Amino acid sequence: DLAPYKGLVSFKDVGDSWGLGFLRSYFEKCDSVYIATFPSNKWKETYAVSKKIMDHIRQIGPDYLHFDEFSARQLFMFPLLMAHRKKLIQNVHDPKLHSGEADMVRSIFRKVLFRMISKYVVFSNFSRDQLRQILPGNKEVFVSKLPLYTVYREFSKKDTSQGQGTGIITFVGRISPYKGVDLFVEAADRVRKRLKNQKFVVAGKTAPGYSPDFLHGENTYIEVVNKFLENEELVDIITHSELIVCPYRDATQSGVVMTAYALGCPVLVTNTGGLPEYVTPEMGLVSQEISAEGLATSMIEFVEGGYSKKMRSFIGQDSFKESFLAQIAGNFPKLYKRDVHESKNKDVRA
Repeated sequence: DLAPYKGLVSFKDVGDSWGLGFLRSYFEKCDSVYIATFPSNKWKETYAVSKKIMDHIRQIGPDYLHFDEFSARQLFMFPLLMAHRKKLIQNVHDPKLHSGEADMVRSIFRKVLFRMISKYVVFSNFSRDQLRQILPGNKEVFVSKLPLYTVYREFSKKDTSQGQGTGIITFVGRISPYKGVDLFVEAADRVRKRLKNQKFVVAGKTAPGYSPDFLHGENTYIEVVNKFLENEELVDIITHSELIVCPYRDATQSGVVMTAYALGCPVLVTNTGGLPEYVTPEMGLVSQEISAEGLATSMIEFVEGGYSKKMRSFIGQDSFKESFLAQIAGNFPKLYKRDVHESKNKDVRA
């Protein structure tokens, strides 16, 4: 129930009372951080919150206005977008909507913003190339590789054993057609013919309108957790897994991969979109075929090759985290043209 929550509040005022203290380290170098809470499917109230945000931004007088992903709520902020048109920067996680997840309203809105905004940030080289095919005119596109999702470490149980030795191979995330969970289940059947004791987990909430057969059958070696996963549950599942598998049919990049790395777990991904850009032989495997047979071959190679210990050791190094941060930091001076802390506007909010 979002009714008791104010529309726009300072993190400094509500961080602890709202149970968000674990985010404090992320905001240490920010002048200010505010949280907007939008009531679900209540357009009048949503407009009221949007107006508060617009008023707040006007008071700041920003050098740049940087949005993370598209949202229908931006429609209510159209006057602000028009006024700051030359200052807008838009993150685009998925230049093209995933298969099975088309949305006409969202598609039209994206096309409108694509014409308005001149600077974009994507999170893989694949996404950059894909977005450039879609954008009209001369637009700037910057690649900023995803960081490790280290915030999830805040939700780990300190006394839990790590995944090495559990023998569990896991799919985790939203169960949607493009994510190829059916390929994962078929691959598990193939693996079991060779590795008789291998265990598997499928964990996540099913996308609306999708009801794959494996959710309705009984299987003694695949544990299915078909629900929305709280942060603690997600972390517990990953930390008790030997290998996280992303059997996607199409993809740009994946937060699941970055969460697995942050929790010290190797990954197996299919050779689609930008997924292979985030995997080297030291930290995971890439199935060259987007098929159950290809996934099964890679799983067997991982288990029989004894890759778990070596990969976990590499992922656990401090230099591993630093390499991801270096990739990200290098792009922002180019994106903002100058160091924001040297802005002529003394009230700039970093």
